[in-house]
Amino acid sequence: MRLEPLLQLPGSNNHITELVRGIRAARGQADFRGMVAFLRQGELTQQLWDELRAFSDRGGRIDWIVGTDLGGTDGRSLRHLLDLKNKYPANRIRVMKLSGSAVFHPKFYWLSDARTHFAIVGSANCTGGGLGNNLELSVKIRATRGEKSFPAVEELLSQLWDDVDRTRHPLTPGDLLPLDSSIVERLSEYHTATERSSRGRPRHPYGRPAARLRAGRRRTRVPGSSLAMELTMEQGKGRETQVQPPQAIWERYFGVDLDRPGVLLIREETPGSRYRARPIVRHHHNWTIELSGADVPRPALVRFRRTGPRSYVYRVLRPRDRGYRGLDRLLRTAYNPWRGAARGRRWLVY
Repeated sequence: MRLEPLLQLPGSNNHITELVRGIRAARGQADFRGMVAFLRQGELTQQLWDELRAFSDRGGRIDWIVGTDLGGTDGRSLRHLLDLKNKYPANRIRVMKLSGSAVFHPKFYWLSDARTHFAIVGSANCTGGGLGNNLELSVKIRATRGEKSFPAVEELLSQLWDDVDRTRHPLTPGDLLPLDSSIVERLSEYHTATERSSRGRPRHPYGRPAARLRAGRRRTRVPGSSLAMELTMEQGKGRETQVQPPQAIWERYFGVDLDRPGVLLIREETPGSRYRARPIVRHHHNWTIELSGADVPRPALVRFRRTGPRSYVYRVLRPRDRGYRGLDRLLRTAYNPWRGAARGRRWLVY
């Protein structure tokens, strides 16, 4: 293991240089995880977006948790992240809004692949100042598989991430909001209003304590516009296109009242496809919907993206399809607070 100080004097661009170097060095099924208080668009952050796009093209997966307090994160940066989420299905982007006067304030960047862990932990936000123009001080951590310290470094970085990702008490899953277009627009307006305000700050759009999910409450949606789900053979041979999501998905992602399920408007994510009204059909205590393209073979995954109150686009992916490996890795590694300890089908709303 190597621990090195990272002193950035004003204008030296040390943090962006180290981050770009680390992203380019990552190979194979690599992961980039970031927790930062503020994101603001600029010349230096644009370098980061370009590198992360190339990283995703190579099969890397991105997991960001972004602060939105004090108007410090702008809409342009959030749109870059939303674009990375929409274009690459395995990427997950969330914003943190704590209740009361607490501020989300970490600066944590972590790159990992099968052989290396590289992290920067310190004072640098993802802004032009944090990445190059400010005086910032951080610690670089690097460990290579085969070194004695490798397991300890992996455990340390995992613990730092998991305490927030798994919403350790007093955090709750409701404090993390999966990024979608409506959140981007509201936070963009908040950032603009904060910039213009000369007397006091406007109220944060998510300033009230987040609503908590109550056990047994119906039609309470989990935040998030995307659903990744494993396809199985639950309906038996010859009926593979009759997909049977778990009850939690019907209620928490699709927002369906299962006493009166009705229909969904869905279309495949292919050029020229059109929305079709598909009924939600009850079979004893289960509910199914017909999905073209969900026939054999298995393994297969499906990704839904919400486009309206009852409308969705979807894409079925198999091992040879671009994006399958990253989405499969997301389902294997991402913590799902809404699934609990249940076994069986893997799924995640993000």
